[in-house]
Amino acid sequence: HTLYSALIESQPVYHNITDFSRSSFDIFSICRKNGFLSHNAPHCGLHVHVNRDSLGCNHDEVLNTCVNILILLDRHRNDIRRFTRRTSSSLREWGSILDVTNSGDEDIRAWIEDHSYDHDDRYTALNFTNSNTVEFRIFRGTLVRDTFIATLQFVDNVCEYALTHTSDECRNSEFVDLINVHSYTQLNDYVVDARRLATRDQLGIPRIQSSHRNNFADRFDCTNPCEIVA
Repeated sequence: HTLYSALIESQPVYHNITDFSRSSFDIFSICRKNGFLSHNAPHCGLHVHVNRDSLGCNHDEVLNTCVNILILLDRHRNDIRRFTRRTSSSLREWGSILDVTNSGDEDIRAWIEDHSYDHDDRYTALNFTNSNTVEFRIFRGTLVRDTFIATLQFVDNVCEYALTHTSDECRNSEFVDLINVHSYTQLNDYVVDARRLATRDQLGIPRIQSSHRNNFADRFDCTNPCEIVA
C-alpha cells in the first residue's frame, strides 16, 4: 500500500526544556492513534533547530561553537549513531557526520563558511543553510514522547558543552561528558536503559530511579518496540 508523509513542526522552545517536558499536550498519542508510523517509516527524521544567537555573542563565537559541535559529533559518531536510532546507511544519506579527525580548527571553520546558506548542502549532520538556526538532522523520527524529550535534552547538552569548552577539550571528551552537562531524567534513562550507552554509575545517578524505572516500558516502548535495540 502507499505511504503518505506529513511534516509536523513544533513551536520554538523558549523556556526551560524541563518545563517543556511537563507539558500535558501529547501530540505523540494523537499521531499513534491515527496510524502514523514515524520511526517505523522508511525515511522519517526528527530535525532539531538551534538558534544561532544561542551559540555565541557574535559571529566568531557562533562559528567556534559550531566547530566544536562538529568535533564532538565526529569523535562520538558511533555512540551518537546508536543514540539517533538510525542505521549507518540512513545516517550517511540524510545526515552524514563530517570526518574532522585530521582537520584543524581553521579548516573546519572554512568548511562551515563554504557550506552556509547553500540549500544544496543540507544533507549533513549539522545543517548550516538556514540563516537564523543550525539544524541537527541526525535523529530518526519517533512517536515516543520521552525519546523526543531526551533528544532535545541531548542537543541542549551538546551545544552547551561545545559553547563552554575548547576544541582540544572536545577532541578529548568522553561521551558521558555530553550526557552529564545537565542531569536530565529522560536523557539519563534513555542513554542507560534504552540504548545501553552508559551506566548509572558513570552518570552518577541511582541504579534504580524510583518510579521512572517502574514505568520504563510505557515511557520508551509504546507501540514501537523496535525503537529499543542494544
